[in-house]
Amino acid sequence: MYDQNTARAAAALLTVVRTDDWDQFVQRIGAPLADVLRQATTALPVPLLRAVVDGEHSVLRSALSGNAVLVDGYPQVVGDLVGRDSPVLARNVFLHRLSHARQRRAILAAADPTVPGWTAPDGVVTALLAHTDPALLRTAVVAAFPDLLHRVISTVGPDLSTAEQLRALLSLHDSVGPDAVAAVLAGDRLAPEVADLARAALAAPDGRARLASATEAAESTRALLDELRHRESGRKVPGQHRNRSAAELVAARTELDWDLLHTEYVRQPFRREETVEALASQRDCPGKLLLAMLAAPPKVRSASKWVEGLTTYALHAGVTGAEVLRLAGPAIGVLDVAGTSRTTTRFTPRSGEPFIPGSQLRSTRWSAGWAEVVRELRILVRHRLGDNVAAWRSLRARLAGFTGSVPELVDEALATADHDPAGAPWPDGGDLPDPRRTVTRLPAVRSAFLTLLNAAEPTAQAALLPHLDDRTAHDLVVTGSLTPGLAEWIVTAGSARDRLVLARRQGLEADLIERLLRFDDPEVTTSLFFQSLSTHRQKLAMVVGTPFQPGASGQLPMPPGLRDHLLGKRANSWTTPYSLGCGDPQVVRNVLRYVGVKPGAARLRLMAGLWRRNGPDAVRALLDEDLTVVSGQRTKRFDPPLVTLLTRLLAEPDPAAAVDRLRAYTLVASLRAAAAAPPAGTEIGLADLLDVELPSWDWDTVLAEHARAPLPGHLLHHLVDRPGCPVELAEAARADDGPTGTGSPTTASGGPPPHGNPTAPGSPPAAPAGRPAAESPTYRLARGAGIAEVLADTAVDERAWSGWPVRALRDDLLRAGDVLRHGHPAGQVLAIAAVVEDASAGAVLADLVAPIAGNVDAWLLALRLLADFPGTLPELVATAGLATR
Repeated sequence: MYDQNTARAAAALLTVVRTDDWDQFVQRIGAPLADVLRQATTALPVPLLRAVVDGEHSVLRSALSGNAVLVDGYPQVVGDLVGRDSPVLARNVFLHRLSHARQRRAILAAADPTVPGWTAPDGVVTALLAHTDPALLRTAVVAAFPDLLHRVISTVGPDLSTAEQLRALLSLHDSVGPDAVAAVLAGDRLAPEVADLARAALAAPDGRARLASATEAAESTRALLDELRHRESGRKVPGQHRNRSAAELVAARTELDWDLLHTEYVRQPFRREETVEALASQRDCPGKLLLAMLAAPPKVRSASKWVEGLTTYALHAGVTGAEVLRLAGPAIGVLDVAGTSRTTTRFTPRSGEPFIPGSQLRSTRWSAGWAEVVRELRILVRHRLGDNVAAWRSLRARLAGFTGSVPELVDEALATADHDPAGAPWPDGGDLPDPRRTVTRLPAVRSAFLTLLNAAEPTAQAALLPHLDDRTAHDLVVTGSLTPGLAEWIVTAGSARDRLVLARRQGLEADLIERLLRFDDPEVTTSLFFQSLSTHRQKLAMVVGTPFQPGASGQLPMPPGLRDHLLGKRANSWTTPYSLGCGDPQVVRNVLRYVGVKPGAARLRLMAGLWRRNGPDAVRALLDEDLTVVSGQRTKRFDPPLVTLLTRLLAEPDPAAAVDRLRAYTLVASLRAAAAAPPAGTEIGLADLLDVELPSWDWDTVLAEHARAPLPGHLLHHLVDRPGCPVELAEAARADDGPTGTGSPTTASGGPPPHGNPTAPGSPPAAPAGRPAAESPTYRLARGAGIAEVLADTAVDERAWSGWPVRALRDDLLRAGDVLRHGHPAGQVLAIAAVVEDASAGAVLADLVAPIAGNVDAWLLALRLLADFPGTLPELVATAGLATR
């Protein structure tokens, strides 16, 4: 069975099927097609759907009828689907939670009473006779089933509008006759004015015609307009026996005159959100009316949510992305939505009518339409705003309250660019956000402005950055779509503020981390400590205080922000291994109290670091301290061998020689621990530990310890290239290559260094063979790497770079056609192309599958292989074609 992703991929593949015999195609594919019909959220070929409806496979028809997105998107198929003699299908469609009221009316209006399935035990009419839901029963006023009509009138008659009551009487007249109508009029379930009108009509010789005329007048679009205008003005709606919502008024009509509605909207737009939504949500609402609504929106509570909802309707009705950008307002809403990357809409209808597109994953039309909006926005921003700082400043000042479209906002900004003083603070400025707090979503005005900034050229972004307030600079660099060009400018020419916000961007490339560290800026260093691609060596050096600037020496103070973070730890964490040798007295005591440090190499590292940073007095003070009086203390006392060793070293007259001997003992203990303990997967590499924490040691002490008990030979390769390494140790290293080989890197526990361990945030993710872990696919593409090369060695669903093709498509580093030609695996490629399709994708896909056009066996095999095929789409097509020759 297909999962949702594979079903989406199969649906994309089915859109380009070319066959002369759809019936045979549907019959042969069978089960895989049923999975697609159940889960598809994108367009499928109408001939395929008609073959499903007309065929003999009840399983396929049932799968189609249960997918309200497909049913609602293909009204031309609905009548055939529910008109068959299968009551289950009609019931599935009618009672589906996403079916529209007008759609239900259309189904019942077309229902033939002579077909037994409608009144069968599992038929729609039988279900409605047992229902009490007024919304469902109101739609039955058009039915030709007398029992159902009597049920409607007796149950919800007083709540029906004048138009609905007249329609129920006309339906009863046509299905039974005037006597049945007269019997109903004798009761009290209808409004007096409706009963009087019906009696007068029936008393005339042309009674049926008069009743029909009155019904049509009450149901007319002109009457609907009058009702909606009354609601807009707050007056009682004529012909309504209770206060009815705009959605209910619209739903009381099976057919609407959309030309009249468009003309009236252009003449006098509706101002209430619920009124516009009631019309826009209808599946047959035309694009021209939706364009008018985009250009003259109602007064709304949330511009972003409204724009997202209205454009969803509009894009599904055929409106283009370029038209949305040109006409839609307010600009803040359009820009906020354009910059989002959610997979489902935030739009929630207030009318009660189901919102089909928003209840599913964003469709191809939605994604393609907004992709076009973003492309057109780039052209507009780069050609009109460029690097004009004054125009950008003016635009930002006017953005929040501007009600027009984006192009109109740009025009206004350019026209008023000289009105704002150049040296004034940036509008709506703010401070850098607290790095300890995660911002899940920017406010709408900041999100909208960020969308504009993302659309600018990197050179324009660089020109703007010095003028931006701290918060907006953070938005651009940390939250925005950072380009390699802007990152390069920040590293080479940016200010300290600019480098700080760059260091805060998650997922920073290893090359940028290394270059930013060379500034030895404490705030930058603190942020880089938490980067996922910062190496163990770099993190250790940040904590210990090793300078990164070339040629610098000595020991730097621990960055205050990093120190505060380490002091805030109340339990063991991934930071503990880096903290042991930091030498900060408070951090060391924090580790001893809340984590505890076991005897051996770890305690020696702690004491060596403390001596190095603060001198022998700090070590002496810690030894003399009574740790047992501290509540919750994990390490209450130091082991006697350590105390004896430190007491002897502290008594030596030369502190420098003494600390070198302490480092020598630390080195020996670390080598023995690395050989004895199994690899934990999260430890610091032994070479990193020696390079960073132990800048020097006393070789005589190391040699003496080796003579007392030989050091592990397979780890001595870490020492042979160090200045002053004794010959005896070098010979011992050459004599024993050991289990890991002479050149193998190891951790302090003797295992290979960790990569990508989820418990070690300092570890870079594992890189596929053939490329460095530091280079993500999007970064490589931005640096000019070949598209085919990047797609060939990086799967589109690779976890290490989750979602990278979508980001590359969004940033115009890839086209959908590139992914289709060179991406793998094929199923994931098609699933991505279905969501972010651009104008060229359909033609590329059709060209790629041309070799199996008309070969039903090959298509069947391709669909069955789709879920697990590891290769590219062209390879899948070739495999299917070759296997079915």
